[in-house]
Amino acid sequence: MKKFLPLSIFCASLFLILGVLGSDPAKTNEEGPANPHTAASALADLQAGSQRFASNQSLHPRLEKEISAKLSAEGQFPRAAVLACSDSRAPVEIIFDMGLGDLFTVRAAGAVAGPDQVGSLEYAVEHLNVPLIIVLGHTKCGAVSAAVAGAQEPGALGGLLARLEPAVQAVKNLPAQHQAGAAVVEAVDLTIGDLLKQSPVLSHALQEEKIKIIGAVYNLDSRQVFFRLNP
Repeated sequence: MKKFLPLSIFCASLFLILGVLGSDPAKTNEEGPANPHTAASALADLQAGSQRFASNQSLHPRLEKEISAKLSAEGQFPRAAVLACSDSRAPVEIIFDMGLGDLFTVRAAGAVAGPDQVGSLEYAVEHLNVPLIIVLGHTKCGAVSAAVAGAQEPGALGGLLARLEPAVQAVKNLPAQHQAGAAVVEAVDLTIGDLLKQSPVLSHALQEEKIKIIGAVYNLDSRQVFFRLNP
C-alpha cells in the first residue's frame, strides 16, 4: 500500500513551495510606488519597438534572468495593456519588441471584449495603474473573416462571432473583396466602444484622463503596426 505524508508535513511542504514560487502580496506594486510610465511615453516605446520589429532590427530587450528576479521581487509596472487577437501570427510582445514586465496582454479571437477581457483590463488600470490601453487587430483575421462570411458556429464560438456583427454591418455595402479588411478596422473601433459601454471603471478612468485608449492594426505582410490615433 502506498504511504502518504502526514497532513502536517504535507501542509508545511506546500507552504514552503508557495513561498518560493508565489508572490509576496507586500511586494506588489499595488501598495508601492505608482507606475512610472505615462500614456505618451508608453506609446512612444511601442511605436519604436514596432518599427524595430518591422525593419528586422529587434533588440529583444529585458529578457535576462536578472529582470525576472527584479519583477518577482518588486512587482510589475507595465507600460501598457494590450487587448489583442489570439492569432499565433501576431504575438504581442514580439511585434512590439518588448520584454518581461513591459506589457499586460489580454487576448481573444478577433480582439473582442467579453467579460473576462474587460475584467482583466480593469485590473490593469485599477491595480497596476497602466496609463495606456491598445486594442490591436490584425489583417487577415480569421474571426473577422468568418463573421463577414456569415459563419454559423455553435456554442461559445458563435457568441464570439456575434460580438463582431456590428463591424460586419458597417462594411456590408463595400465591394466583397474589401469587406474583411475594412471590418478589421471597424472591429477595433467596436471593441473600444464595447470596453467603455461595459466598464464604468474604464469609462471613468478615460474621462478623468488617467488612461488613454488607442486602436491599432498589425499588418501580417509588412509587419508594421498602424496606430489609429484619431479613429
